[in-house]
Amino acid sequence: MRASDFIVEQPVNTTTKQGVQTTVDKAANRVTTRSDMGTVVKDRSGRIRSVQTPKIQGIQAKQTFRPDATPGYQQATSRTGSGASIDVKGSPETGFTKTVGGKMAGFGVQNKQRYDGSQQRKISYTLGNDQKISATQNIARPGAKPTTSMTYKKGGVTQKLTQSQFEDIQNAIREHVKMGVPFTECMFRAGSPAFTEFYRQVREVADKLNLDWQDQELLNTDIGECIIVDGEVVPLDVPIEVTNELDEAKTVDGYELFHNSFSNAMQHAYDMAKKIYGVEIDPEEIDNKVATGPRKPSEGKTNRYRLMGKGGVMQIQVYHSDEKIKPYELNMYKESIGELDEAEYQGRKVKLNSPKRGGPKKFYVYVMNKKTGRVKRITWGDTSGLKIKAGNPGAVRSFVARHKCKQANDKMTARYWMCRTPRYKALGVKGGQWW
Repeated sequence: MRASDFIVEQPVNTTTKQGVQTTVDKAANRVTTRSDMGTVVKDRSGRIRSVQTPKIQGIQAKQTFRPDATPGYQQATSRTGSGASIDVKGSPETGFTKTVGGKMAGFGVQNKQRYDGSQQRKISYTLGNDQKISATQNIARPGAKPTTSMTYKKGGVTQKLTQSQFEDIQNAIREHVKMGVPFTECMFRAGSPAFTEFYRQVREVADKLNLDWQDQELLNTDIGECIIVDGEVVPLDVPIEVTNELDEAKTVDGYELFHNSFSNAMQHAYDMAKKIYGVEIDPEEIDNKVATGPRKPSEGKTNRYRLMGKGGVMQIQVYHSDEKIKPYELNMYKESIGELDEAEYQGRKVKLNSPKRGGPKKFYVYVMNKKTGRVKRITWGDTSGLKIKAGNPGAVRSFVARHKCKQANDKMTARYWMCRTPRYKALGVKGGQWW
């Protein structure tokens, strides 16, 4: 093969004094002439292949011709300074596709009717900061049911939603508001189009909602936004759980918190009751209260047991979280003995060491001060609408570290009871850890 075989002859441009420009493209077998009268394209044998008029007040037309010189594809366009546009293209044999649209102040609409009877309607809005939202409705044929999709673009990332997904998001937001579920507990997969749209819509109505401080902090982050890293879409500000944390998670007493199954959690509780607390649980207690008692807890539910044995009484709780790995959370402790159950406080009898809801704060408890012999009322928890996130492992770890729960051993302080809130069924707090 000769080197000349690799050489492609480049188009040659010439311009006359009258401003007529001619381009000869031998490789494409095409000669193009441009002038004030429009553009004419011929093949090298001289046959006209297309004629296009100049653009006059935004209107332009084009006609193509087949090799046998019969008319072929046709197109007519109209563009106005106000952003309105009309486009018609096709041929008498196949029919024509008509597109009508307009743009103004970042808002765009378009309606397309194809020669085969299908239709497409599109609405778009440019938000700035390289963000654009569009909705498209397609009708495959006359009389067919419309299908709608939503597209969100930002920073080079494009995410698409179907109409049913969009409706699911709106329903999910309504349920969050109706049931008081925090927006930190999004049901959609992190990084998915639905996840992004969920938080975009929540931000739009955030000023109309009574958000707790955690939801407010969350919406001030970039959660719901995505960037492209090495060609992959990466969601921002999404907590990533490290699975080995679950494998190693233990309480200060030394028993494991998280388990693969309910039966594993209970067996571990029996073993640790003897090893750590010196309580050998009576097998009859297990048969009567566990084996023949409530079934394993469903997701979001908790089973609680008070089991007696040689050496004392154990309180055991197993919570079923929505975690994919080791979803059963175990909490247990040995009941204290030798403490007064009741005492007098301000002239009336009260139950000691039994936290309850109510009072100036969310919870309260009466405790005997052994040094003074007096009863003290301790209150904790906020009543301003903040929700306890005891079922959220990430929030629990943050709470435990912030309040130093592992060192909270003084019953006369609110911190002691705050760290042990999930221990008491009457308080209605699910999940969390016991110390």
